[in-house]
Amino acid sequence: MRQDQYVIKTSYKQPVYCLNAVKNFNSMRFDDDITVDSDGQIKDRSLISFMNPVHVSALLRNYSKLKEDCYGKFYTDGYYMIASLEKIVDEALKDKYPFYYSLLIYKIDGKSNL
Repeated sequence: MRQDQYVIKTSYKQPVYCLNAVKNFNSMRFDDDITVDSDGQIKDRSLISFMNPVHVSALLRNYSKLKEDCYGKFYTDGYYMIASLEKIVDEALKDKYPFYYSLLIYKIDGKSNL
């Protein structure tokens, strides 16, 4: 039974929460490294990419802290990354899926699931 518990615990992947992301976010460079191979597959080796759902999830989960830290720092890549994320979310959800957009705003504001 203990072996089954360990298998179940290791199969569950928790969401990404950054503990010290705010300290380093404004000093990082977020240069793109995107290529297309001979098969037409997109290869993205960027530090953070909007094409990777795990990266977008991590940005949304830590959005409040990151937005607060990069507010008014127009000289950083973090400021423009957050601005681009806001633009993409607005274009993708606001008009087409207003319910999901509202849920996203509620979760960012820290409201409960009720």
